[in-house]
Amino acid sequence: MRPRTRLVVTSSDDFADARNKVLPAERDAFIDSLRTCADGRFDFQPSLSAAVTAILDDVGENDLVLLLGAQGLDAAAGLVIENLK
Repeated sequence: MRPRTRLVVTSSDDFADARNKVLPAERDAFIDSLRTCADGRFDFQPSLSAAVTAILDDVGENDLVLLLGAQGLDAAAGLVIENLK
């Protein structure tokens, strides 16, 4: 059986400060690139909280969740812990 892959992308709007906000043009360029390289197989959630919830709602036993990113993603581990309680 082939492993399933799910990609959830976020701009962390709820956690990124003004200096680290993703500009609309940056977001659009990234999303357009993903549509090409990922064949549109991804979910975009502007909110980090919503992105973490979306991925954890679909996680199963032995699944691997990777939290990759930069500035706005610092809070992701705490959100995961809160969602798992």
